[in-house]
Amino acid sequence: MLEMRTLAVLLLASLATFGSAQDKCVFKFEAAPPKGTTCASLKDITAMDKDLTDIKATKMASEIAPAMKKLKDAVKKRVQVEKILAEMTAKVKKMEDNMKKLDNPGAAAAAKPAAGNTGATGGAKPGAAAGAKPGGAAAGAKPGAAKPGAKPATPPKPADPGDDKDCAGLKLKDNSKKTGLASIKPPGQSAAMQVWCNMDIGQEPRGWVVILRRENPTWKAIAGKLKFVSVGTKGVWGVNSNDEIFYREGSGWKPIAGKLKQVSSGHSVWGVNANDDIFIRQGTTWEKIDGLLKFVSVGPAGVWGVNANDEIFYRTGTFGNEASAGSGWEKTDGKLKQISSGDNAVWGVNTNDDIFIREGISSSTPVGTGWRKIPGKLKQVEASPSGEEAWGVNSGDSIFHYGSLDFNKKFADYEKGFGTPSSPNDYWIGLQNLQKITAQDEWQLYVSLTDHDNKEAFAKYKKFKVSGADYKLTIEGFDILSTAGDGLTDSNGVGFSANDKDNDGSKTSECGKQYQSGWWFNQFCPNPANLNGKYHKKGDPFDSRGIFWREWRQNKNLKKAVMMLQRKRGAKPASG
Repeated sequence: MLEMRTLAVLLLASLATFGSAQDKCVFKFEAAPPKGTTCASLKDITAMDKDLTDIKATKMASEIAPAMKKLKDAVKKRVQVEKILAEMTAKVKKMEDNMKKLDNPGAAAAAKPAAGNTGATGGAKPGAAAGAKPGGAAAGAKPGAAKPGAKPATPPKPADPGDDKDCAGLKLKDNSKKTGLASIKPPGQSAAMQVWCNMDIGQEPRGWVVILRRENPTWKAIAGKLKFVSVGTKGVWGVNSNDEIFYREGSGWKPIAGKLKQVSSGHSVWGVNANDDIFIRQGTTWEKIDGLLKFVSVGPAGVWGVNANDEIFYRTGTFGNEASAGSGWEKTDGKLKQISSGDNAVWGVNTNDDIFIREGISSSTPVGTGWRKIPGKLKQVEASPSGEEAWGVNSGDSIFHYGSLDFNKKFADYEKGFGTPSSPNDYWIGLQNLQKITAQDEWQLYVSLTDHDNKEAFAKYKKFKVSGADYKLTIEGFDILSTAGDGLTDSNGVGFSANDKDNDGSKTSECGKQYQSGWWFNQFCPNPANLNGKYHKKGDPFDSRGIFWREWRQNKNLKKAVMMLQRKRGAKPASG
């Protein structure tokens, strides 16, 4: 239809001219003009054609051009894939040829006549062995023997002895190393750092440093038997059924001198004995504190305790100052047999092993506003200082951990890191540690993803580095065999942003604040990926502020995400 109208306009334009004097059109036809042809009809057709041209231009800009760009990108990617496949095919062919030569030594030598040999018998030198070919091999020489002056075979590379620079080095050094806490000393670093090593994933050499872990917050069993466990700044402490005291060291438990029926870890360590006497640990000794409690807890929310009647008490003057002895005990509502002070939250259990959390705690209301029930049954629960994370033991003295950290944190928190490496749930190693780890040598990144249907995928990159005051990300060498797609290359060269610091490069948006997390957001947030977002359970509607990797699960939040680093083996020794 469009072509017919355009043809009509061209035909009429070629047969008509307009008179400027009287603004009238005069038709010049060799024959009589078509019936009904007027100046008005010519102008209408011209205007219609302009409208159609504008519509076509708009269509081109809004739909056709983007589609062509996608097609161009797809063709480019296919060309890259075909190039890599061609290179791989050539390598395989070369390997097959080399294998054939090894299977038939001397075949190559027999295939060609020796230098100077024409195959004729005439002209043989006197004294040559009967039947011997001029220039032939000496009697007794083995077929395929190396020619004089040939290069000696390249000796096999010595086995990698391993080192303590990363988890893979530790595994090569001691193949019995299992997944767990370990100390590494990255190139150029004078002090060792404690990390969680995954020794199970990937191809040889195994061993990856876990830098981020996000997982569904559920109770997970931990090896050991304790009647009580506590976690805080001073680490994880516990006591067994004989009132013996233990400290969690690495993936095991270290005995501590003394006898307590209950212990609490914060910026200091508190405890009570069988007589309900209260103690605080000073150095390597226990100092007695006034009062009687069957249970005491110290944490960022202050010092809390319960007495023999299950009445609940708060130690005045200790909120935000857990090392303080306080000035007295203030009774609060409710009844609990055990209590635990965390970060603006206090946890506890009653005589039915029901679990509760105290809400509304702040510097202005240190005793909080009320109790909220949490699903599950435990005889004891212990809040960590880093948010909604807790440890606990059940009626059989089995140990459990519950983790769900808030990743909507300030830039300083992301610098230092949060959570604990041994936590089976949420953990962030910290930007300062990432910068130390990747300062020298090359490090590769492995990203493991799991959706709410327990389907798994991965993404792998040949180079990962964090540098500068804004912790700029260098991410290169995406592995095209990755099953999750590329979610990070768009963040290459971008600084890290959080809810109080914007490094996304956009003049109009603050991605860290908008998406309530810290990440290498580029100016087009939301990014193709954000693994530091808010956790959502299965069935929740998609939230762009949640955990996602769009190239794999478009508009779906993920159940689990782990990021791991490994130093490139065979890298040149770091300078210094």
